[in-house]
Amino acid sequence: MSMTKKMMGGIRSSRVGVQVLMAVIACVCICVCAAGDDDKVIRCDPMGLGPCLPALSGSGSPTAQCCQELRSQQPCLCRYLRNPAFKPYIDSPNAKAVASTCAVQIPTNC
Repeated sequence: MSMTKKMMGGIRSSRVGVQVLMAVIACVCICVCAAGDDDKVIRCDPMGLGPCLPALSGSGSPTAQCCQELRSQQPCLCRYLRNPAFKPYIDSPNAKAVASTCAVQIPTNC
């Protein structure tokens, strides 16, 4: 087998590996949870909190869209706090200020 064919095969397999990894990450990040007695379905999607990033970084105030999304995902905050990738964003002083402005309580016992 020529070196070019080996390299192309390696590139294809690494592309597939990256695609599989991205799919796994997406599945881990997006979960659907039943909450409460009325079986209301809550979609936990940390990427949905994107409108809050400027406020979380300290470069602005939370927008109405940020507060709405934060309130809708309030039941997911414990899950995010248990995830080392998301905990620094949820547990920061800026996040606590954003939550306070949006009238959302960040859980302390998860």
